[in-house]
Amino acid sequence: MRSCNLTNEEPQFTIALMTSPNASERLRTASAFQESCVLIAMAELDLATQILERSNNATAADLAESAHLDLRALTILLDALAGLEFFTKSADARYSVAEPYRELLDSRHPTTFIPMLRHQGNCLRSWSQLAWVVTGGVPAQKHGSILGPEADGVSFILAMNSVGRLFASATVEDLKKSDVFIQFRQRKYQVHRHRRCVGNLHASIFGNAFTSGRNDF
Repeated sequence: MRSCNLTNEEPQFTIALMTSPNASERLRTASAFQESCVLIAMAELDLATQILERSNNATAADLAESAHLDLRALTILLDALAGLEFFTKSADARYSVAEPYRELLDSRHPTTFIPMLRHQGNCLRSWSQLAWVVTGGVPAQKHGSILGPEADGVSFILAMNSVGRLFASATVEDLKKSDVFIQFRQRKYQVHRHRRCVGNLHASIFGNAFTSGRNDF
């Protein structure tokens, strides 16, 4: 059992960690949150969409002025996104969204992943309180995003939609090959097997997110 006094042990412990076969992988895991925070900030500020709206060509000053952001901090964030290869940066300091990510990072696109990134940001803020939760045995305090609680609710719903789109086609094809089929009738989903109804499934839109979606459908 290690002593609580790490004064003499810490250098040896650090050297052992740095020279172990999996040192770089372990340290990478510990710092992975930094890249996540970069992506989440991009999503919450909708930077990719703003760049794409400018024909995928914008300077940090363009974005800072239109969105009322701090120019220096924004430039550091954009450079980080370029370093992670989500954005590209030209010799004259103009930013573009990298081609493989244009649809995913465009909040206007049907298959956008922006809502999921925003939802993950809210999850990250809760996970960062894990030590406090384990110590006190109480749930983490909820800290919303810069977008506000209503927008956070919308982000969660649209995030589930984004995930659903990834699997919907394959799920439908699997259902077509099975003896189970789903019918949408009036305000209910009815699930049938061998043409016999085995139950009704009611679906509701989360009412706290959409004022127009407070009723079952």
